[in-house]
Amino acid sequence: MHHARLLRRVRAFVSAYRHVKHIFVGSRFMEDLLQRGGIAPEKLALLSPVLNAEPLPPLSPATDSRTVLFAGRLTPEKGLARLIQALSKVTCDWQLVVAGDGPERQSCERLAKQLGIADRVRFLGWLSPAEMIANLQACACVAVPSLWPEPFGRLGPEAFLHGRPVVAFAVGGVLDWLEDGVSGYLVESGNVTGLARALERLLVSPGLRHQMGQRARRKAVEDWSARLHIERLLATFAKAQAPS
Repeated sequence: MHHARLLRRVRAFVSAYRHVKHIFVGSRFMEDLLQRGGIAPEKLALLSPVLNAEPLPPLSPATDSRTVLFAGRLTPEKGLARLIQALSKVTCDWQLVVAGDGPERQSCERLAKQLGIADRVRFLGWLSPAEMIANLQACACVAVPSLWPEPFGRLGPEAFLHGRPVVAFAVGGVLDWLEDGVSGYLVESGNVTGLARALERLLVSPGLRHQMGQRARRKAVEDWSARLHIERLLATFAKAQAPS
C-alpha cells in the first residue's frame, strides 16, 4: 500500500507539472529527471538555494583537525554505515562526528563497536544552528556518503561556505557543486575503499585541505549569493509574464 500511495503521488505531481508554466529546480540532475519524466525543457528554470547570507561566516582554518563531520537523518540511503566502514580502513588518526538522528542510529553504533572504532565515533543527535556552525568550523572535512540521488545535497555547499572540502559519493545533484580534486573528492557510489582513500588523503594533508577549502569558499560566495538568486528569480518571473 505504501508503494501504491507513493506512485499515485508521483503521478499527481507529474500531471500537475504539465499545467505549470515554469518550474524551479535546484540542480541539473533534477532538471534532467523531470525532462525524462516528460516535462518540456523550456518549462524548467535552474535556481540553486541561497547559502551565503550576509555577513559571511568567519573562516576558521582548523589545520590540525582530524575530524570528519557527517550530518543528516540516519537512514540507510544516507550512507552512514558505508562511511563508518570506510573510516575503519583509514590508517591515520581521525574522529567522526555524527550530527543527526534516525532509525539507523542503533545499527550504526553497533557497527562502530563491531569494527573496534566506537571510541572514535561521536553521535551528537540533532544540533541547533549555532552548534552546527561550530562543528563545521571545527572539522577537517565533511562527508556526504549518500547512496540515493540527492536532489541537491545542501550539507556540502554549507561546508563550502565555511571553507571545508567535501568527500561524497557521485550521485544526483552532488555532481552539480562538487568538482573532483578541486573542492573535495567524488567517489563511485558505494565504494567503501575509494571513500577511505579520499578521506585519508585529506586528513593527512592540512595544506591540501586548506587549498580545497579556499576554492570551496570561493564557489559558495560566487554561486550561491542572495543577490544572484534574486536576479535569477526575477528573470524567470519576467519570462513567465511575457506573452506566449
